[in-house]
Amino acid sequence: MYMESSKQKKIKKKRAFKPKERTEICEQEHIRVPHFRRGKQESETAYLRRMSQETQYVSFLTKNQPARHPERHLEEKATTSTKQIKKKFNERRLLHMKEVKQPENVGEKAKSVDKVQFGEVALTPPSLTVKPKKALVKSQ
Repeated sequence: MYMESSKQKKIKKKRAFKPKERTEICEQEHIRVPHFRRGKQESETAYLRRMSQETQYVSFLTKNQPARHPERHLEEKATTSTKQIKKKFNERRLLHMKEVKQPENVGEKAKSVDKVQFGEVALTPPSLTVKPKKALVKSQ
């Protein structure tokens, strides 16, 4: 007869234990259905009391549980992906940036454009007539 060491037993237990994969249905909060079995030392009245408490608890949970539509939830998840969400966000951001910059650009263009009537000849470029506040006053 072969005797296993305690380390080998632990390794076997770890290998044997595989957690079940959670599906989307399991991720939602489901109500556990109680299965009753009377204990060895449990009296009949205690057993009946425990059963009634469990059933009241389950009925309370079913009444207060939100309405679920798993089919609709799956469709919504399938239609919106992270790429689409990012793309929509970037489009909104770019539109907002255009709206903010547009009035500034219109004002700058109006300042830089000179209105010249037809037939008028411009010989010299425009000159600045405004002096800075801190400029030295030259006496002539």
